[in-house]
Amino acid sequence: MKLYKSFFLFIINILLVYGSKDCENLVKYLKSSQNDSGITSDCCDTYIITCDENNNIKEMNLSNEDIKGSLNEFIGQFPNLEVLNVEYNMFEGDLTIPDNSKLRELYAYSNKLSGKLTISANIEKLDVGNNSFEGNLYIPGNSKLIELDVSDNKFTGNLKIPNNIQIINAQNNLFEGDLNISDDSNLVEINVCNNKFNGTLTISKNIEEIHIRENSFIGSIRIPENSNLIELDAGENDFDGKLIISKNIEYLYVDDNSFEEALVIPENTNLKILDIEGNNFFCYWSYDESFISENCFEDTLKCTNEQIEEYNKNIDKEPTKEIDDEFDNICNANEIEDSNKNSESDTKNNTPDDPNSGPTEDSNSGSLLNIKLPSFMFYLTIFSIIYTFLI
Repeated sequence: MKLYKSFFLFIINILLVYGSKDCENLVKYLKSSQNDSGITSDCCDTYIITCDENNNIKEMNLSNEDIKGSLNEFIGQFPNLEVLNVEYNMFEGDLTIPDNSKLRELYAYSNKLSGKLTISANIEKLDVGNNSFEGNLYIPGNSKLIELDVSDNKFTGNLKIPNNIQIINAQNNLFEGDLNISDDSNLVEINVCNNKFNGTLTISKNIEEIHIRENSFIGSIRIPENSNLIELDAGENDFDGKLIISKNIEYLYVDDNSFEEALVIPENTNLKILDIEGNNFFCYWSYDESFISENCFEDTLKCTNEQIEEYNKNIDKEPTKEIDDEFDNICNANEIEDSNKNSESDTKNNTPDDPNSGPTEDSNSGSLLNIKLPSFMFYLTIFSIIYTFLI
């Protein structure tokens, strides 16, 4: 009797291993798409497929296998599938991940998918970059999505980001409108370069990296003082308001915008790289002169105390013509010249005490590294000579 029982269990194990329904479905599908991957009905024993104790396929890595057909149909044949990698294949058509799917991670980068994308609430990581999806991108409010890559598609409309998402790559699409990142958002990194955003930017305190180059954002950039933001690339936009910098940011690119007010570098700044080329800042101010000595602000004058007072007074206000005019009236008149070429006559003609005096024809040449201002000792010496002469 024991011999019969052992033989029976042996037969059951053979059927479980070699008679997996999921493996059979996989073999059939691959044959129908004329794929010769070498996968057989004992697929659970391969390194690219992981099965559970009942030989249901849980994970598959079929990247770069030239698989064709409908991805919806493929996923539907594996009800227990949790992780699927089909990058660099030839799946086509739209993609719908049903709510009853157990799929947690799907990587379908660089296929021929097109049309509409429907995301289930259960999926946590989704990469459908480099396809041809169109229309609006809808992410359910109860979504568990943590990482999303929809780069290099044709999505349009507004980009609404649920609070639980941590990383999103949506560059090279056609998104437009504002980009609002709320303070209760868990978003850590976002890339929406080369879209059609034409509204304002709202920055949360939790986010660490923002890449929004090549859009049409307008208004101001305000980085909260308690922000965790380390890198911001906002070059090639239409920002025309204030640039408020936190001391924590390390890499800041705002080249080719239309900023016109003061550029104030905070005290104890962590800035390592700052690119402000292609703007029209009135002046700059830094509490840390070592930062200035390592960076070049060509064609930008150092702010006067009056300008800094005006800047601080209006820091919470958006620019208006009245504010701009008042700020412009106290524009610094000091020339920027090489320190070895400064002369006493240059100093007398360009004192900072006259807020209405404008820069000379050569005031935009050189670098801020060469700024020379009359010192207190200079005025004291002149006063002593005049006082001695009068006595």
